[in-house]
Amino acid sequence: MKLLSKFFESNKKIYIAFWLCLFPFALFSQSGTWVAIYGGVNYDHGRGIAQTFDKGYIVCGPSSSYGMDNTDFFLLKIDSAGKFQWQNTFGGSNIENCFSVKQTNDSGFVICGYTNSFGSGGYDAYLAKTDLSGNLQWQKTFGGSDWDFSYWAEQTNDGGFILTGETFSYGNNSQAYLVKTNSTGDTLWTRTFGGADKEAAYEVHQTLDSGYILAGYTRSFGAGNSDFYLIKTNSNGDTTWTKTYGDTANNFCNSVALCKDGGFLLGGSTDSSGISKIYYLKTDSSGMPTMSRIDIPSKGGKSVNRILETMDGQYITVGWTNGSGGGSKDISWAKWNTGGWYLNGTSFGGVYEEEGYDIVQTKDSGYAIVGFTESFGMGPDNIVIIKINNGLAYNPIPIIYVSVNEISEENVSALIYPNPFSDNLFFKIDESFFFW
Repeated sequence: MKLLSKFFESNKKIYIAFWLCLFPFALFSQSGTWVAIYGGVNYDHGRGIAQTFDKGYIVCGPSSSYGMDNTDFFLLKIDSAGKFQWQNTFGGSNIENCFSVKQTNDSGFVICGYTNSFGSGGYDAYLAKTDLSGNLQWQKTFGGSDWDFSYWAEQTNDGGFILTGETFSYGNNSQAYLVKTNSTGDTLWTRTFGGADKEAAYEVHQTLDSGYILAGYTRSFGAGNSDFYLIKTNSNGDTTWTKTYGDTANNFCNSVALCKDGGFLLGGSTDSSGISKIYYLKTDSSGMPTMSRIDIPSKGGKSVNRILETMDGQYITVGWTNGSGGGSKDISWAKWNTGGWYLNGTSFGGVYEEEGYDIVQTKDSGYAIVGFTESFGMGPDNIVIIKINNGLAYNPIPIIYVSVNEISEENVSALIYPNPFSDNLFFKIDESFFFW
């Protein structure tokens, strides 16, 4: 048997850190599934994931291990087995934070977030476009003299881009923010939505009528302290209708998905009894609810960060659960039927904190999840990518891809590859290397 480990170099000495796991052997045989850990010695989070045209994956998030300074956009390309292919960073000398990534029609990538290195305000929405290899083609900022953030961007049917988030530059407090650009990122129009209190939007999609659906939360409208906020616009971003959902508690919508029947699927959380609970609902094309579900955890709390309709017409969620594993939070995912009833699910975590942020269905009918882990890897927080099968099962043994400056193969019964390397490598150690 070979053990996978992570290496780092300090004061000319090489230290080896091992993670020994106590999972049943039967779990090891989940073919085509894996857990990959990436990151350096500082903080690295995975926030967005997409499957690429070559059946690999593109991952984005903020990193303080790589880049110029503070945190930067971090873009990571891996193959279908989770192995490193390339990485790149974008940003300036101050703070950048990245939330979503999508592959574009020209095989490049578009990533969005916010920056206070560039732009006209304290923070500005930040959109970057790369080629297939992750080389920057252009970058744009959006916003006014105050703070502006973008949380989701994707390509539209005309080859341009739509992005959404929140703005403090226009209107009262924060407003939900929608920006449409052309194919080179130049602004075509901007729209804001909200009232006298606070609003934000976290996800947007183009609809079949070439309009847009965006969702987040509102404190200006609805029944509670905050409510799910769903906004439908026409192709010019003008409001067609808005809906709110929730009770008298705090209700936060983190995700909206398009459904095959023309309706929408919303997911997030509610804390109606003082504990965070999964809250999601299905609407028709006019925003009228057709199903809602609140999942009450047996202990701890739960939340949904992303929700999708699956190929078989069911629903899948990813987020976090508190209390099901060894840590304060674990990454959790679950599948639900169209009636809102739980079908299957599981979680991943260690002794510290983990959280899942994004999920995509893959071409083999499985799923890929991205988030962060405090329990595994080199730095205090590391990127975790989990490939699960259609039954939501996976091989729980993390493969840790390390970042080092140099390492020697001298006197080590091991396989290091690729060699030579710059920032990342695989390290496999034969059991005969050890003395137990």
